[in-house]
Amino acid sequence: MKDIILEEYFSLLNDISIQEQRIKLLELQLELNKQERYDEEEVVIKRIKELDL
Repeated sequence: MKDIILEEYFSLLNDISIQEQRIKLLELQLELNKQERYDEEEVVIKRIKELDL
């Protein structure tokens, strides 16, 4: 019985770890998307300034 409980315990810990890793990956992906959007905005702003000259 103790072995089954320990097995379930570690299985749940593993599931939590996987979920935490997924959350971290999603957060990193979000940051990357924000940075890409910022970079695109910078390019657009630069082009607009060039056109004004």
